[in-house]
Amino acid sequence: DQLVAINGTAAYMLSFDEVMSLLGREAPTIRLEFFSGSRDQLLTVAGIEQTPISQELTVTVLDNDRVIARLPAQRGANLRDVLVQAGIDLYQGSSAYLNCRGKQLCGTCIIDVQQGANYTNRKSNDEFSTLNLQNTAPSCRLSCVTFLYGDITVSLRPERSGFIGAATSGSAW
Repeated sequence: DQLVAINGTAAYMLSFDEVMSLLGREAPTIRLEFFSGSRDQLLTVAGIEQTPISQELTVTVLDNDRVIARLPAQRGANLRDVLVQAGIDLYQGSSAYLNCRGKQLCGTCIIDVQQGANYTNRKSNDEFSTLNLQNTAPSCRLSCVTFLYGDITVSLRPERSGFIGAATSGSAW
């Protein structure tokens, strides 16, 4: 189900922050309207023309601020899988041999999303905690849990400090 209106005010095209702001401005009694169906069905009912979404995208890979690869990928692909299948070394030091192979257990496949972060899935609380413990920049992601929905540029082996290694995520405690 998708939220479409708050007290009669359309909410289906608003960002999360805009919806929260709208909720904060409304009276103590709030009437929420939901639509049950797919995104495509909602857009059709709302009269919004749908533009075709390309299934192919490009991952541009930087190492030391230099483009080392432009990799083709499919919409919904896992970033770590795309990098590893292309032979890209995304690990630091011994983590190249001592990593969890994409199971989100070790926190070693960190990349920095330079462009296109809005074309990836949102960070989970678990991913956020892992990255926070390693003192990474806000633009950093775990490639093993990052899924692609548009062109993206990533930088390998970003700066980090703090607790680095296995069991950094909340799920491992």
